Amino acid sequence: MKMTPEDPRTGTDLLDPLDGINRSRRWFRPGQTVLVAFSAGLDSTALLDLLVRLAARVRFRVEAATVDHGLRPFSQEISTAAGLCARLSATHHVLALEPGLAERSRSACTSLQEQARTERYALLASIALRIGADRIATAHHADDQAETLLLRLSAGTGLDGLSGILEQRDDRVVRPLLSFRREDLERYVALRGLPFVEDPTNRSARFVRNRIRSSVIPALVEAVPSAVLGIARSAALLSNERAVVDSLLDEKLEKASRTALEMGQEGLSVAALG
Repeated sequence: MKMTPEDPRTGTDLLDPLDGINRSRRWFRPGQTVLVAFSAGLDSTALLDLLVRLAARVRFRVEAATVDHGLRPFSQEISTAAGLCARLSATHHVLALEPGLAERSRSACTSLQEQARTERYALLASIALRIGADRIATAHHADDQAETLLLRLSAGTGLDGLSGILEQRDDRVVRPLLSFRREDLERYVALRGLPFVEDPTNRSARFVRNRIRSSVIPALVEAVPSAVLGIARSAALLSNERAVVDSLLDEKLEKASRTALEMGQEGLSVAALG
């Protein structure tokens, strides 16, 4: 299925646009359980509230999981997250990474952010399995997509990298908000009067992504107002093209493997895939 971000310029309440996207994607269906990755930040607060409201229409169940990375005091996030979940009647799970994240990051030769992300998704997958969740929803939006593509372009990348943040992964993870700008979510949260916690690390100039967010994206939008949604659409189109290429390669590999087996060959040559 082709997945291209729509421009949801339909006002401040994002429920109807999200409902339309779900009708197209068929992510959330009656009787399902959806686990929301919920940090109590602005983005995931908007997502949780939207999915609880959408669940009332579609008749699925919403639960939320908040992950403590053990990197800083966490009480405010937990308190805010628990309060909103209680207000929305959503079951709330609190998960914690094992101590020693920084040491594991150094051992794996990855950034602290990347190590935290890997372990966070593993925790979410484990709780999703335990509660029987059909989907894991994360709150990535169009601005996140633009930042990701600019980062990857700056480092040099190919088709996989240019596909950006996938709207749907093979492990039940979906990103319902990739069609929306962060400013859309800001207006929505204000309209709904939702409490949220601002992560101070989002403002730290230590991280390249934050510098792109605070300096590059605003300059780009000033020059080309539709730039963020345009970049998000490009990522979706390239993701679709990558899926087609992968499918064709899989077909060729399967055919070449059958031929090699019939001929008694133990391996495949590159020419056999031509």
